[in-house]
Amino acid sequence: MGANSTCPVHELKPANNATIINDGAVTLQIHQVGFIVSGACAFFATVVSAWLVARHLSFYTNRKVQRHIVRILFLVPIYACGSWLSYFFWTSALYFQLARDCYEAVRRPRVKRD
Repeated sequence: MGANSTCPVHELKPANNATIINDGAVTLQIHQVGFIVSGACAFFATVVSAWLVARHLSFYTNRKVQRHIVRILFLVPIYACGSWLSYFFWTSALYFQLARDCYEAVRRPRVKRD
């Protein structure tokens, strides 16, 4: 490695920057289809998780158990949105993974020892 070398990840560029609509016809490349599908799945997972959190909080009768259930349900949008953002901003995927891991580390319940 010479003094002028750079990180190979930053040298990678998409092969073709074609737009979605060309001459009035819709043309999708495979990475654009993957982006749309992963975005739709992340949106669906976030909506379902938000609905489940709302249902648990509206019937908040067993605080010890439901508190942990809600914490686990918040993992779904964090994982889904982090994965979707990693797909789009692939050079920054490490930072999204770090944010996910930080939430996972903080949300763990503390165990009381006798």
